Amino acid sequence: MTGLHQLTGVSIRLVRTGIEFTVVATGFALGGTVGIGTLLYAVAIGPLAQLFLRVFAVPVASGGSAVVATGQPRGAILRP
Repeated sequence: MTGLHQLTGVSIRLVRTGIEFTVVATGFALGGTVGIGTLLYAVAIGPLAQLFLRVFAVPVASGGSAVVATGQPRGAILRP
């Protein structure tokens, strides 16, 4: 999902919805059943994924460093 988003520039919600509809169509073509729950999930998961990726995004550390915490961990399992 995120790879296709980066590659195509299309929004996360559209990429995820497209993936889900492809999966539903493939399952149906292979003889599976498609119910209302399946369709609701396929339609709703894209916008929900985009929303929650924004809600739970971790901000970039100041200075561009990938280090999130500093210092020595207390109670570490492996000790020198």
